[in-house]
Amino acid sequence: EQTLKERQLECLSQTLNSLPAENRDLFLDYHSENVESRESWRTEIAKNLQIDVTALRNRVTRLRKKIEQLVLKCLKK
Repeated sequence: EQTLKERQLECLSQTLNSLPAENRDLFLDYHSENVESRESWRTEIAKNLQIDVTALRNRVTRLRKKIEQLVLKCLKK
């Protein structure tokens, strides 16, 4: 029997893998912990996408909400 934490991680993994590669990569890049300065890293991501940082934050927020909904749906199964 899996613990709740293991089940949550499994559902998160399944959800991320079900996303289009562009969305998955954006979400993972945005939340990357392997960078010294998050703000400069996120500015670079926005620049590469040719959008401003506010638009990037909004896009990631909408994506995070979608991921949360999909993970909760997975956990109910």
